[in-house]
Amino acid sequence: MAKPKETFGKKEQTKKKLQKRQEKEERKLERKSNSQKGKELQEMFAYVDEHGNLSSRPALPGSKPAARAEGADHWQYNSKDGDTAIRVGVLEYFDTAKGYGFIRDTASKERIFVHSTALLSPVELADRVSFVVQRSPRGLTATDVKLVKDTETK
Repeated sequence: MAKPKETFGKKEQTKKKLQKRQEKEERKLERKSNSQKGKELQEMFAYVDEHGNLSSRPALPGSKPAARAEGADHWQYNSKDGDTAIRVGVLEYFDTAKGYGFIRDTASKERIFVHSTALLSPVELADRVSFVVQRSPRGLTATDVKLVKDTETK
């Protein structure tokens, strides 16, 4: 039997394969030497600052976190006095087709959003209503909206 002849192309391919193996081995050794194993625990920590950015330093004492509690869809609104009392206002605008409107609070003169699902009794435009204010991601929202009879006062 005759020995198979090795062509120039085959020699070049085997040289390339050997060179790739050597480069791969060099990269492997470099990764091992630069390994981060054995770092102290403090060096591996990452902190979140008040703006939500990652940093290597902990937040300053007294700074407020930017994140809110997970699963909190709304917050209870606290007025300037700190109470969450029932408020009284006038229904300024309400679109029954779209199912929302706005109440003008008589005490603070704020314009507060109200959705039709928050109505406990049927209301019409310019009716006096009582309601509880909650803060939503988009602003103030009225809940538990009831029609106030003229004899009732706050």
